[in-house]
Amino acid sequence: EVQVQEGHLGGITAGAWHPDGAIYATGGTSDGLIRLWDCRMGKAIWTISNKTSVSISSLAFSPLLPHLFASANADGLLSFHDLRRLEVEFIKTAAHRSCCSALKFAATGRILVSSGFDGSVRFWCPGDFRLVKDLPVSTAKVTDIDVFEGEDAKFRLAAVTFDRSVKIFSI
Repeated sequence: EVQVQEGHLGGITAGAWHPDGAIYATGGTSDGLIRLWDCRMGKAIWTISNKTSVSISSLAFSPLLPHLFASANADGLLSFHDLRRLEVEFIKTAAHRSCCSALKFAATGRILVSSGFDGSVRFWCPGDFRLVKDLPVSTAKVTDIDVFEGEDAKFRLAAVTFDRSVKIFSI
């Protein structure tokens, strides 16, 4: 154990490393806060409130645009944040009809994928924050996802669902 970071009012439900490895973001349950931790100094450097007590369900940093990160809430909202101006979420959209369970950027950062308890997986363009593709995956909750971008520029998606299935897609 190198460091212990404390500062949320309730449990921590999400975490993500910044691409440079110096910053770690955490999201809380009962406080609805996102905290950015500078792991070099061992302290919180910024706190972002989602203005509600809805828990943060997932966080992801863009590997292409290191100032950009996304957060998802248990109420299905997806927010984009800019490390250069953390006072506000500059884009907030209803991503899913219920809990947005996971966020993953493709390794190139060209796409952000979200999954939800509504059984869908959605593809977002980080450049203009628009919905690119809506993929109905299951009648069950999609609990986690992973995305791989091949040399052929096609995406492979793995979706894990609450009905005990793993579904693989080529898009």
